[in-house]
Amino acid sequence: MSRYYSQTKMLRMTPNRLLREFFDHLGYQLLALDWRKLKERDVQALMIAIGMLPEAAQLEIEAALAAIFELACAGGSQQLWETAHTYFPLSAARFPRNTSAYQLAMWAWMHCPELFERAQLAFAVKQLGHWHRRKSVPCVEPRTSSEALAELAAGVSQFLRREEGRGQRCTVDHYRRGDGVDVFVAFPDDFVQTVSTHDQRGRLVPRVVKPTFEIVFRYDRRLGMLDLHAQMAPILKARLECLFGQIVLGVDVDPFDRELPYDLDRLKDRYFCLTTDPSDAVEASIDRMRLDVRGEARVTVEPLRKQRHDIYDVIDGCLGERVRWEEVQITQAALRFVFAATPRRRATVVRCDVTHPDRCTIRTQRPDFIEVIRKYLERWRIAHV
Repeated sequence: MSRYYSQTKMLRMTPNRLLREFFDHLGYQLLALDWRKLKERDVQALMIAIGMLPEAAQLEIEAALAAIFELACAGGSQQLWETAHTYFPLSAARFPRNTSAYQLAMWAWMHCPELFERAQLAFAVKQLGHWHRRKSVPCVEPRTSSEALAELAAGVSQFLRREEGRGQRCTVDHYRRGDGVDVFVAFPDDFVQTVSTHDQRGRLVPRVVKPTFEIVFRYDRRLGMLDLHAQMAPILKARLECLFGQIVLGVDVDPFDRELPYDLDRLKDRYFCLTTDPSDAVEASIDRMRLDVRGEARVTVEPLRKQRHDIYDVIDGCLGERVRWEEVQITQAALRFVFAATPRRRATVVRCDVTHPDRCTIRTQRPDFIEVIRKYLERWRIAHV
């Protein structure tokens, strides 16, 4: 997540009636606080009252508020509504109307814990970047039973222990999105880490922990597409996809994904326009290009903003007449998307770096921006997905 958690902001943005219900839900009475006299947004009095609780209670409160804060945003509210309509229609009917994102997240955490946890997982998956996509996957009904999830967890654990020496234990969660895409999230053990923390006597001491990390499979059985998010070497990603195919799909997946996701040579045509739909209220342009010339040299071209030159004119000036476009491969392009202000959003500039063959970085917090950018990468035939 790009948002930084702030306990004071969480308390300030939540009405006192919900905060009182929150503490009652956890079973903690703030004896030093008179709720009848407490003014809205009086964070100092709340922090003092929380500070008088035992340390274990303070930790539990902080953990709960941090979890709620993750969904206390526009994207989080949208995810809560989507999850409710898809899996918990009765809960959706109970959702409070005309409330802020903080109020909705707090209410869902207290009254619909299962819904909240599923929305939290789905929202976290949406924020992930660096996906590897392959589209030539058989269209079959995936196995989603508890036995299949346990088998996938065991397979991922064994794979990681053999290849990287981590992943001693693993847990796999599954959910099906509203559009029918199945998402499998594996939580294997990471390498052991040593962190500094304070003990009960206030002394700074080292503590050994073994955190988990995420490996995510997204499978669209209608289109036969498989997306993988995993922070590891590309060759290991291909083997993970084969493992997923054998266990969940019951098919053999080609370990060599011959179709490259991103082809930037489309941008060699200097008259090609990055056209967009007026309904999206967005304009696109190219900020920077990285060129591989004859397989011998690499040149990065970025016009100076003050001069506002067309990037193709700058390339002509850098390469001259001795290098032809046929001898050049575009291996990276920085695309700039300018989203105009609308009643639902502020004016925003999003930069997207696309690297041949399979890297794309979208630097934004909002999932709707990501969807728009992916839409145009496909339309412009930059992304073969």
